[in-house]
Amino acid sequence: NKELNLCFFPIDNRSGIGKGEICKVIEKVTRKQKFVTREVPLKWLRCLDLLNEEMTPWLPLNKVKALGEELDILFTGEIIDMLSLFNELGVLIYLTSTNALRNVVTKDPQWLLDCLSKVIRDDQLHRFNLEEIEKRGLSSEVDTLFKRAIVSKDLLEFLWKPDEVDFLLDLMKRTLLLSDWSVSIEHEKQYLVPSLLQDRDIVVSKHEYQVLYHFEGGVLPTGVFERLICLAVAHSIHSFPSESPVLSRNQCRLWMSDDLVSLQCEDGSIVCSFKNADIATSLIRMLSSMLGKIQSDVMNGKLKWCISVRKHGTSFMRIEEAQRRNVSPWVSKSTTVEVLTPNSSKDLDLDSFLSGLGR
Repeated sequence: NKELNLCFFPIDNRSGIGKGEICKVIEKVTRKQKFVTREVPLKWLRCLDLLNEEMTPWLPLNKVKALGEELDILFTGEIIDMLSLFNELGVLIYLTSTNALRNVVTKDPQWLLDCLSKVIRDDQLHRFNLEEIEKRGLSSEVDTLFKRAIVSKDLLEFLWKPDEVDFLLDLMKRTLLLSDWSVSIEHEKQYLVPSLLQDRDIVVSKHEYQVLYHFEGGVLPTGVFERLICLAVAHSIHSFPSESPVLSRNQCRLWMSDDLVSLQCEDGSIVCSFKNADIATSLIRMLSSMLGKIQSDVMNGKLKWCISVRKHGTSFMRIEEAQRRNVSPWVSKSTTVEVLTPNSSKDLDLDSFLSGLGR
């Protein structure tokens, strides 16, 4: 806000004072964007009109293809290009990283928010219909959701409509709001929802080595640590299915790279502690790749960090300095720590990403 020399635009929600100023700035910035002057076929715009005339909040891709055929949009590739552009412009939501996501076009973002808020919610402020929950025999599942942040497939099928479940599950996995939870499961499919984890202390044995991720401005954006837990748990249960992660809101203990690792969020940073020196560089590669995935898929490239390392009893040292001085165990055979870059992991489905991390 250059006019008032502020980093925000003050608006009175009751009177609307200040609304005009921010609208002018938005319009001015928008007119400079490349997409404003991009030429698109008129039939694409007509197809968008037809989509908006449909009364449902979402449409299957086959329905969109049928509407496209009426307008001589005959090839699937053109349909995908059109939907990808509309997604980029924010007029609808269309994601392509999994089959379930590719087969759904979302017209109404509020519908998505309503569906997600049926799972991610404050149980004290927004209570379920307990009478209906008890009738369905799901009381224990609700209890598990809010006490352990574990949601069952049965509960999701109750909260969502049957034809929505696969899409919404993939969407939550794609946005790192949920991950598979397959430890100690005999019959029922369950999922971890990290944002519902409770605060509790986790007893962690003394570790010999630490890696510190310090974020730009000394601030760890909300949701980053929860999404890191999401990826770390997905990797851990995929590689070490017999080992149960121990989790809380700001700390977790789980197996990664053949060692029991502790992750902790503290003072705007993330600290990773471990014992086995042999996994130092591979662990940094994994964690940096996970943060890169979060950066590309969720943070729009705006998450920046630096890495410091230390052995117990010494001070933290930047990873570049440790490698330059050949300090063990922070130097790999290739001298640098190779990570999956944000660009290489962008839009990569979760299974492919986890496979790329290795053990």
